[in-house]
Amino acid sequence: ARGAISQGAEYAFEDSRAVAGDNYYRLRMVDLDGSFEYSAIRQVTIGEVDEIVVLPNPIKNQLTVQHNFGAESMVELFTMTGQRVWSQRTQAGAHDVSELPRGVYVLVLSNGSRRVTKKVILD
Repeated sequence: ARGAISQGAEYAFEDSRAVAGDNYYRLRMVDLDGSFEYSAIRQVTIGEVDEIVVLPNPIKNQLTVQHNFGAESMVELFTMTGQRVWSQRTQAGAHDVSELPRGVYVLVLSNGSRRVTKKVILD
């Protein structure tokens, strides 16, 4: 599936959804006549990064936190003036925050050795 190319081809791709650990990739190469073939599968191992995803943002009544911090982590919400208004020792998952007033908060996720902050909006 390299058509008229008589020398090697070079490809590049940046995966914005790659996760820590093993990721697998292959190319689908299509010729001008529509025929195609797949490359060999390649494994790429990505080391752990401090990753945290908060869904949805803005938050309605339930805050979902996805992270790679391991089993027991502390999730906390602070006002913009630094006052802690909510905390829970937990694994990744959904949390009820419906009792909190609307506003902008700083979410802090920590596990003793690692700490990540993210600005969130409670709507």
